[in-house]
Amino acid sequence: MNARPPRPPPPHDPVREAWLRERFQVAGLALLICGLAAGILVLLLVKPPPPADYEEETIGNSKVYEQNLEHLGGKSAVLGVEIGDWWDSLWHGRRLAVTLIVLSGSGAGVCFFFAYLLGLPPRE
Repeated sequence: MNARPPRPPPPHDPVREAWLRERFQVAGLALLICGLAAGILVLLLVKPPPPADYEEETIGNSKVYEQNLEHLGGKSAVLGVEIGDWWDSLWHGRRLAVTLIVLSGSGAGVCFFFAYLLGLPPRE
């Protein structure tokens, strides 16, 4: 077997790292501002949902429906439907505003974390 010698680490370029760190900070700040603005805008412009028909509302939420679903697909099918309903509810009304704010804050946090990592001195 031919064992290759380990490659040397790439050269440390402080100018490139400073530029990249600044870009991550700007991207994080832009993501945070845009996400907060979009979330607040949705929160201000959201209208209350129209009243649903009684039949539509009760068919999917009735105990008989859940028992039939559990009988056909088991408890995992019931859990899957509940998770799907929860996921669908995140994209309407006030929950959409909160979802936008949380996602933009998380994305900005990731950008700021990468900027922080780039600011650390290199390990030797």
